[in-house]
Amino acid sequence: MADRIESLLADLGADEGTIWLLDSTDNHLVPVFNNGPNADKFVGAFRQPLDRGIISMVLAIQSAVIERDVYKNPQHDGSADRRLGLVTVHMMAVPLYFAGDSRGVISAVRLRSSESDEGSDPPPFEKTHLESLKKSARELGQSLDTSLTELSTEWPGS
Repeated sequence: MADRIESLLADLGADEGTIWLLDSTDNHLVPVFNNGPNADKFVGAFRQPLDRGIISMVLAIQSAVIERDVYKNPQHDGSADRRLGLVTVHMMAVPLYFAGDSRGVISAVRLRSSESDEGSDPPPFEKTHLESLKKSARELGQSLDTSLTELSTEWPGS
């Protein structure tokens, strides 16, 4: 499945993408997959509080968003950007449903380095890109549901 997501992100022209899942306390979203060059500094090492940021808003409202000039949006939490020395310029994010509920978010971003000026901003995502990301999130959720069902039927004592 990771190969399919990486292929989709490349097709969308995303610099990187992340799968965020709720942690065990339901207080944070944590990145469990990221295909960017700094993934090792990010996956499993960063925690997005649910009370701030666009990613958390997507989970809360359970609706997809497509944003231009994210770094100018007061709802954007730049913690991850500062940690990685990047600027999130454009973003798409969609809720991820599996096991009967919204349990995470998939995001795709276009970035620039924190040293670059606004004149070097990449082009924004289009609505067709968002539709592709939504479709992939549905497929991933269905795949996770299938895997969970298979695990529950194979579990000893089931």
